[in-house]
Amino acid sequence: MPGPNLSPGASTFDLVPPRRPVVGDFNGAAKIDDAQYPPDAQTMPSAAELNTSAKLHVAAGAVLPLLVLSILGGASPTVFGCISAVAAVTPATLTVIRNGAGDVSVTWPANTFPPSSVYPTVSRNAGAAGDEDIVPITNGVRVRTWNTSGVATDASFTVTLY
Repeated sequence: MPGPNLSPGASTFDLVPPRRPVVGDFNGAAKIDDAQYPPDAQTMPSAAELNTSAKLHVAAGAVLPLLVLSILGGASPTVFGCISAVAAVTPATLTVIRNGAGDVSVTWPANTFPPSSVYPTVSRNAGAAGDEDIVPITNGVRVRTWNTSGVATDASFTVTLY
């Protein structure tokens, strides 16, 4: 269903507040070809091509991770890698706090990301056996890691926020 003409002229992830794209960002994905002067198929996109592209962008934006963050565990956990759909997000945007052995909170300022569409995920980085869990907290996540004996341990991990 076509939406209103929202076309922000920028990535919707970079708006304040950020949001996922909707069909209205593409003027409803309801473009039509001019019957008198149809586009040249070799040099110009057709309305159908543009509408298809718009709908594909909306679908991809719905499942695109907002943040993929790798943390190096230890007494002072640090950001190893950070990629985000939000252009302004860098490691400096994030606050990493060790709450105790095997217990790390990662937070960010309010309105940094659109609301998450599903529960965040965490995975242990290569070479570390054990278990881990993740809990959303206000403007962040809390990750706990254990070794194979169930003892809290400062492991490295990767968080994906959707």
